[in-house]
Amino acid sequence: MEIKPKIRKLGVICFILTGFILFSCQKAAKKASEEMMDKSIENATGKKTDVDINKEKAVITSGENKVEVDASAHTWPKEVPADVPKFNYGKINAVTTAATPQGNSWTIIYKEVPDGVMEKYEAELKKKGFTTTLVKSEGKGMVLAQKEKLSVNASSGEGNAGLSIVLAKE
Repeated sequence: MEIKPKIRKLGVICFILTGFILFSCQKAAKKASEEMMDKSIENATGKKTDVDINKEKAVITSGENKVEVDASAHTWPKEVPADVPKFNYGKINAVTTAATPQGNSWTIIYKEVPDGVMEKYEAELKKKGFTTTLVKSEGKGMVLAQKEKLSVNASSGEGNAGLSIVLAKE
C-alpha cells in the first residue's frame, strides 16, 4: 500500500512545524508569531486558521485539520496504534500529533540516541508484520516501514532521531 501524497505532505509539514516551534518561543514575539503563522497557513490552504502558542505547546487548527506540537511531552503518545513498536533508544524530546480527514500522524523527536539503532528497530518492525527498507551509513540510518494503513519512517544520527508514524483513513 502506498502512502497518499497528502498524508506524506502532512508528515513533512508536522516535522517542519515541530522544529519551528521548538526554536521560536519568546514571550514578546509570541503574538506576532501566531499571527504570522495564521496568515501563512491561511494563504497556503485557503482555510481559516488558528494558531495558539502556550509556553512549550502549540495547537494549529485549520478547517478540519488539527496539529499539536508539544515540546514538553517526553513520553510515547498513547494514541499510537499498538502495531507500531515503541522506539526505546533515546529520550523523547518533543511530540507532534496531527488529525486530518485523511488520517492521523505522530512525529516524535529523540535525543541521546546511540549509533546503529536502526537495525534493531527494523527487526522490531518486522516482528510486528511491517515490510521494511533499511538505509544505513557510518552510524546513521533510516528505516521506512509499511503495514496496511500504517507507515513508519525513522531516522537517526549524531545522537538524535526522528520517528514519523502515519495512520491513513480509508
